[in-house]
Amino acid sequence: MKTKKLVSRVLLVVLAGLVVSTSAAASEADFFKGKTMLFICPHPPGGGYDRIVRSLSLPFQKMLGARVIVKNIPAAVGIRAANMVYKAKPDGLTIALLPGTALILGVIGKLEGVAYDFPKYSFIGRVTAEPKVLYTKPKGRINNLDDLMNSSQPVTFGFQGSSDDAFVFMAGIKYAMNMPIELVVGYRGTSAIELAVMSGEVDASFGAVGSRYPKIHAGDLQGIALFGTENPPEPEYRNLPILPGKYKYEPGGKEVMQAMLDINGAHRVVAGPRGMSETRRQFLEDTLYKALNSPEVKKQWKKEGRVSQFLSGKDYAKLAAGIFGKLPQALLDAWQEEKKKIKY
Repeated sequence: MKTKKLVSRVLLVVLAGLVVSTSAAASEADFFKGKTMLFICPHPPGGGYDRIVRSLSLPFQKMLGARVIVKNIPAAVGIRAANMVYKAKPDGLTIALLPGTALILGVIGKLEGVAYDFPKYSFIGRVTAEPKVLYTKPKGRINNLDDLMNSSQPVTFGFQGSSDDAFVFMAGIKYAMNMPIELVVGYRGTSAIELAVMSGEVDASFGAVGSRYPKIHAGDLQGIALFGTENPPEPEYRNLPILPGKYKYEPGGKEVMQAMLDINGAHRVVAGPRGMSETRRQFLEDTLYKALNSPEVKKQWKKEGRVSQFLSGKDYAKLAAGIFGKLPQALLDAWQEEKKKIKY
């Protein structure tokens, strides 16, 4: 008899929790209906971030019953957009796809203009932590990793700025592997960098595999190596050499490469302003998860060779917090050394 009463009480508690949860979700859903949401992209139109934001905005609009406006705010490798969303009203109507890796590096590198405390964002969920690809112009002077490593003259790599995570990673790779490369900055967005590689203005660049895939698949660009833990399934990436891999490294180089692998886990995250209520943050996290698994997003991402690597907001916050204070000094020194070489 006591067992039956105990079971009944447990069931009542569970049912009561479900009622409260359902009621909270219904209340959150009612809040968004008919409202206007601003979905901020920290980079110019046409690049990987822009394509991700626009792919998510449509299912968000359908699921929330809100008008979702995509706003591109390119500047300072995402810092301007990051500052804007951090200070916005925490009602869930302003969210952004943030370059988590670059913003964490911005804090660690004490970059000018940083006005956010990264761990205090209301993290909604990570969408990707893609491997990176070193890419060049097809049939140019650099067609594989051996061509790069054995080049008798510096191989030029194009980037947006010296605080871009891609720039920092290549500075680290250059140090770790003693690569004969030169880092060039000043391009406005990843599309501009791709065009510079295709035209031969620079020899190569480095970025997320999904964002590069359309032009690599079309034959306008070619991958020569990957930075990550495994080859993506697309034929163009399947047999490329992987860094770190079993290569010869400078003293401390392996530690630098491992640290960058860890940082890459913080890649792209949807976040809202500090101070958002947990019920609203969780509601938006649930919406993001559903959007990533919607047929339209899956179809577009498959076409672009992009894979969803969802991580909950709470788990992402733990991941990001673990990165601070653990970067090897050699990586920071390599970054600063390359910044000093920039000629504007």
